[in-house]
Amino acid sequence: MLPIIIKIYSRVIKKDIRISAFIYLTMLTLIAFITEIARTGHGCLIVTILITIILKVIFTKDVEKIRVASMMHDIGKLMIPSEILDKKGKLTLEEFDIIKTHATLGEEILHNTNGTIMECAKVIALDHHEKWDGKGYNGKKGSNISIEGRIVAVADVYDALVSKRSYKEA
Repeated sequence: MLPIIIKIYSRVIKKDIRISAFIYLTMLTLIAFITEIARTGHGCLIVTILITIILKVIFTKDVEKIRVASMMHDIGKLMIPSEILDKKGKLTLEEFDIIKTHATLGEEILHNTNGTIMECAKVIALDHHEKWDGKGYNGKKGSNISIEGRIVAVADVYDALVSKRSYKEA
């Protein structure tokens, strides 16, 4: 599972000239640490401290903004019927099309809000399912995807892979 994450996102990170080699290696290190915690539970405090320090170094002012704003990344799911969200088993194409609307719905829910955190939340809600090649939910491509959306996308994919869902075990 981890090699898939590294393969997908290393291509994205390598293509984005705004992300330095240091940040690339730091993100890989974080993935390794998170995987170790998931597998063994060892070193949780150390990793928590490490992640905090690394994020402060990388994003300084934006860490707290992204952390708080990312909590609203799936707010659009409030508008998706629970029968679809909680369905056990594979979604139909029509159901998946409905699920995909949650990104746009999230941005619409947050549309009339103000402030830097809420502006960030709108961007994250809209961009967190975008893919570098343009095959995401809304078709944004490459550097047109916000850095905040890309950060949350990595975390969201990892969480989806390692967490239990109504339709799969962890």
